[in-house]
Amino acid sequence: MEFEIFTWGSCRFGEVKILYPEAVNEEKLHALTRRSGRVELSFAVLEVENSDSSKNIKRKVKILPKTEIIVRYYGKASCSKSFDEIYLIKINGEVEELSSSIKQEITEVEEGKYKKEYLVRFLEYNGKKIEISREELKREVIPEKLEVIITTKDGKTIISGDTYQIRSLLKTLKFKWDGRQRVWYREGNDYGEIQLRLEGEGIKVIVDTSQEKVVS
Repeated sequence: MEFEIFTWGSCRFGEVKILYPEAVNEEKLHALTRRSGRVELSFAVLEVENSDSSKNIKRKVKILPKTEIIVRYYGKASCSKSFDEIYLIKINGEVEELSSSIKQEITEVEEGKYKKEYLVRFLEYNGKKIEISREELKREVIPEKLEVIITTKDGKTIISGDTYQIRSLLKTLKFKWDGRQRVWYREGNDYGEIQLRLEGEGIKVIVDTSQEKVVS
């Protein structure tokens, strides 16, 4: 089965992702198809016709299966050409569209300092759950995973550490951002109330008055 990969900047008119039996994402497929010719994979042969210009990716990729393969072929709506198709390519070359078999579910996972909620699209094949795509629906900071350091210097209270996730809170506490030192600061050494407020949010606070952070 032949697919056309055609992108222009961030706009993807046609994109290919191999889902099964091994995951090969778009970026890896781009790397494999930089030159015209044959690319040998453990589960397929790719016949590539590359006609890129300096401004886009324009390639034709024919997939010759050695075993059953599931492929996602899609184009983004932002390119005024929206489609999303799932194909099963059989070892004899026959093609079956699986788009009607797609399921979806909402799942929550912890990633670093965030709890994220995703809409996951998937299908089940040969007893395996094969993920097609995931869309982030929302994210929430996990306060218990944040750690900030409070110090004082030159009549200022300074906060560093995991501050990106609580920048709105720091602004409400009258702190300002120093991009050169990459810390938050405000006038005065009265950090007791600030410490209590942050700890009340579940954030770990370390008070270190020995630090030498100068904010101009």
